[in-house]
Amino acid sequence: MIAGMLAVLVYAVNRDLLTVTPANIRVKRPASAVRVTFSAGGYERIDWSTLRVLKPGQASVPTQLQQLHGRNVAIPGYVVPLEDNAGFAGEFLVVPYFGACVHSPPPPPNQMLLVKLTGGREIRPPVNAIWIHGVLKIESRESPYGQVAYSMDGSHIKPFTEQ
Repeated sequence: MIAGMLAVLVYAVNRDLLTVTPANIRVKRPASAVRVTFSAGGYERIDWSTLRVLKPGQASVPTQLQQLHGRNVAIPGYVVPLEDNAGFAGEFLVVPYFGACVHSPPPPPNQMLLVKLTGGREIRPPVNAIWIHGVLKIESRESPYGQVAYSMDGSHIKPFTEQ
């Protein structure tokens, strides 16, 4: 009986986690489709299905992703600090779901975005989901959590809201 109750609890927690993560906001389109929507302020909103188009170990960047290189974009996700500077971070990872990189194995490179805030700014990493805005670069970089396929010069962060 206790095992059954535990299974129901684990299911409820996992179900709730899946429904609140930015990676699962738009599930009604093919994962291979590259969707970019214009957002106020000159930033194009993209999601993680867009970044998944680049497969780990792929020799060349798909054309649809090349078009995003150097563009102002906004992407939802969760902050994973890379440094501990009294609770503030100027460089961090953004990942599509809560808890990524805290456990092993880390997400694949196409599901990690290395962000460096512009102007030497630092933030106190939020626990909740955020929108990170900045210039996207499609380049392989190394992080403490492994290979990263994307980086960004982060201009600002906003709390996540589904729109």
